[in-house]
Amino acid sequence: MLLNIFLTLWRRLPAKPTLLPAVCLVSTLPLFGGVVINEIHYHPSSEDVREEFVELHNTGDEAVSLEGWSLRRGVRLDFPKATVPPHGYLVVAADVAVFAAKYPAVQPIVGDWEGVLSNRGETIQLEDANGKIIDSLSYADEGEWSIRQRGLPRYEHQGWDWLAEHDGGGKSLELINPGISNKHGQNWAASTVEEGTPGTVNSVFNADAAPMILNVRHSPIVPRSTSRVQITTRLVDEKKTGLTADLFYRPDSAEDYLTVPMHDDGTHGDGLAGDGLFGQSIPAYPDGTVIEFYIRARDTQGHSRIYPAVAVQEDARRANLLYQVDDSLADDSLPFFRIIMTKAERDYFLSMVKNSTGRFSDARMNATFISRMSGKQEIRYLADIRNRGNGSRWKTPNNFRVDFPSDTPWHGVEKINLNAQYPHIQLLGSALCQQAGLL
Repeated sequence: MLLNIFLTLWRRLPAKPTLLPAVCLVSTLPLFGGVVINEIHYHPSSEDVREEFVELHNTGDEAVSLEGWSLRRGVRLDFPKATVPPHGYLVVAADVAVFAAKYPAVQPIVGDWEGVLSNRGETIQLEDANGKIIDSLSYADEGEWSIRQRGLPRYEHQGWDWLAEHDGGGKSLELINPGISNKHGQNWAASTVEEGTPGTVNSVFNADAAPMILNVRHSPIVPRSTSRVQITTRLVDEKKTGLTADLFYRPDSAEDYLTVPMHDDGTHGDGLAGDGLFGQSIPAYPDGTVIEFYIRARDTQGHSRIYPAVAVQEDARRANLLYQVDDSLADDSLPFFRIIMTKAERDYFLSMVKNSTGRFSDARMNATFISRMSGKQEIRYLADIRNRGNGSRWKTPNNFRVDFPSDTPWHGVEKINLNAQYPHIQLLGSALCQQAGLL
């Protein structure tokens, strides 16, 4: 499904940070004392922001003094004299009195910070007395920090939503394994107990979890019918050896997936042998074919993970990663935007928006969004598309809204409108506003 129409950008939410590309976030534990951000309660079910807290964990064998340390970015706090014992915890509370009343047995506590943690996503940064960054991470409520699931019916139609119990569902966001990087959502999960586990071992702690499947990409971004398509991913685990990955793919019209192993041997477009980057290629397919794919990774203990994570794996309409073969020639100098959906989702969506009641549904379909601006192409997997507008919902062509996962915004925004009604007037209005100095 291709769209090349006027683009209206929604402004980014004020509290939403600009996230770095995932490839830049691979790191080891902080070197200074091994203090890490270990638990975040950013959206209490009570909606009382005074109940927010962040927990720090000292992974080292020696106590660490936090005198002169501070929290920056999302919230701000200059630490008083405080020490985190070896392998111990320190809770940083938005409001110490409110936290103490709710968790009377938890000590030690510091707090009364300035600011509020965003319910959409935030960067939290821990600095030492010299301003050196000890730990910094950007959490989110979607994408790798969440699970794709079937949404509730909206005007009798179902789409896709993000399941994140730590987002107002009464759970905190807990780090699974503090022995590996805490920068990735796949190493975090909602607490298994209500209101989290401040001051003690996380309820989801696991020193031997399934490998993380990171930085999945296909190339070329828009393949031709003569092109094999390279799929790569980086696996991160507490063990560096014995990891395996399988690629599952199928053309849109097929019923069953084909399965091929991915390799880290330096001969499958995977970089250097043993560098953690796995690769495999998918054969060429005819012009117009949509390919959907996902990846499964295992470690030597048999722990496995599937990416993208879907709540019901056997659902016939999985929310997979997608690309489309296209032999058409396009003017590279013009902006171009692709929305790629499976035939089943596309047919369901088009039938819905043409239905007398379905056109009012905000059910969101799974899509891959590909953009080309100034000759540069970008991919956003697991985007959502839905019908939009009020009085224009019944018109043809429809106006659409595209939502990007909150951990992978596009050019700093999480939502864009693709307006098909009167785009020439909108362009004229935009030009006039720019000339008047209003934009």
